[in-house]
Amino acid sequence: MRIISAPGKRRRIFDSRFGRALCLLLGLFFFLGEELRADVPAEARGIKADDLLTPPLTFPFRRWDFLGGKSVKKLAGWAKDPGYDAFGFPKFKSIWERPLGLFDKKLATASKYGPRLNKEFAQDVLKNPKRWGKILSEDTIRRYRMGDYSKNPVTKWGELLEWHHDRAGYRLVLESEHEAARHIGGNKLYGVKAEKVLKNNKLASGILAKRWGSFVLFDISVSSARLFFLEHERRLTPYAAEAGISVFSGGVAAATEFALWKSPLLTFGTAPLYVGGVPISLGGPAAWVSLGVYMAANIALSSLWDEYQRREAARVERLCRDAEFEVRRGLSEEAVRGNTERLRSVFD
Repeated sequence: MRIISAPGKRRRIFDSRFGRALCLLLGLFFFLGEELRADVPAEARGIKADDLLTPPLTFPFRRWDFLGGKSVKKLAGWAKDPGYDAFGFPKFKSIWERPLGLFDKKLATASKYGPRLNKEFAQDVLKNPKRWGKILSEDTIRRYRMGDYSKNPVTKWGELLEWHHDRAGYRLVLESEHEAARHIGGNKLYGVKAEKVLKNNKLASGILAKRWGSFVLFDISVSSARLFFLEHERRLTPYAAEAGISVFSGGVAAATEFALWKSPLLTFGTAPLYVGGVPISLGGPAAWVSLGVYMAANIALSSLWDEYQRREAARVERLCRDAEFEVRRGLSEEAVRGNTERLRSVFD
């Protein structure tokens, strides 16, 4: 948000290097805070902690733009339950985990991910047959050795395992616990919906236009309020300049996020964090990069507008000085002519 006016009288918020650096540091803080957040998996039933092969999931890179209002309300309600995390996802006891890396976009948005995950899990099982022989059934290990990954694994005590897709990746959990827990799975949120959005340019553009449009309107309203109430500005030009800068910056930001969504990188964002039942979006790489682009475009255009104002003020000042010089020269010439006439009359 800026205050644009005649040079030398007022200052914009982002005029100082400190203000710009502070905004960027705040964005980096929230982004890294989400990246470092990890849910430590509990011990699986009958399995020691030593048998857990993978670290906690650490890449919550999907946006919640794909969520509907009802889903957000359900997640907010579940986030208050101790059996759920702060994002509204159940705290399952996982036997094996598949975190989503930065380049796992296809897997993150895949509606059918079971066979691929079974194959990756089988590779770990075959590398550690003694360890997994205490957990999985003999039939499961035999199928893996034969290259059959069509079915989910079964435990040694005869219980089927299920893939749970949440905000950060995939967890292999007990089917009984998975079916008993009330939850909205990542497949519904980030698989089917995200895949549909990413394949439909019109739908993706609509989501971004709605979100960035609301941000632009907020920016314009705040800037206009500052101009009207604090600066008592009555001219329409500063308001028009504010609106034009905000609209252009929002368009560039939306286009940047659209390009990142379409890139091979997993940049959507994460599910909302609930604080007191209020959803707070922590965003993701695409959102934060686009916000940085918005700020950069905003500051650059504001600087150009201020420079234009300074040049216009200098030009008007030069014109005024030239006019004043001409007036004074005219008055001097008139005075000289008057004095000359008086002198002539005296000598005559």
